[in-house]
Amino acid sequence: MITDLLHWFGDPAHWSGPDGIPQRLLEHLGYTALSLVIALVIAVPLGLFVGHTGRGGVALVSVGNAIRALPTLGLVTFLFLLFTESVTSTIIGLVVLAVPPILAGTYAGLQATDHGVVDAAEGAAKRAASPAAATATWMASLVATPAVASSPAFGPPRMPQPRMKSMSGPGVTMATMVVRTKARRRCGSTGMGRS
Repeated sequence: MITDLLHWFGDPAHWSGPDGIPQRLLEHLGYTALSLVIALVIAVPLGLFVGHTGRGGVALVSVGNAIRALPTLGLVTFLFLLFTESVTSTIIGLVVLAVPPILAGTYAGLQATDHGVVDAAEGAAKRAASPAAATATWMASLVATPAVASSPAFGPPRMPQPRMKSMSGPGVTMATMVVRTKARRRCGSTGMGRS
């Protein structure tokens, strides 16, 4: 059996033409990329909404875990029987299976965000001159927190952050310090209406 497999891969006829290995490989990479883009378009905004508002977190985790339990081959086979077209069923199956980890990672990243950063960003957004500036400040607070990129769905465990002890105690990260400093400059030295 192994020799047949090596013979099949060694046959030059399988490496050229529309049914060749390179063509099929590019086709599969295209399906994967399309499925990932569709899953990101669905999961990231939904995860940001649920993580920001805090509504529906339990339902999100429950549905996500239920979908993760679906077997991939069974789902694609069911969708193939339902749609009778292999490309559509494959892309829908891959999207269904890609959405839960992205959604859970985005939600968990926002839930792990330091509340001081959120408070500073909200204070800076209230003092912003225009809605566009308020949106930019809110987006900057999301980028400033390392929690989204270091959530379990997106990569390695969270790296230790540099600590600054001069702002509000030993638990202030560098990103929090930068956002708070900018917010205090905009709002005055008392900071966000506090005395």
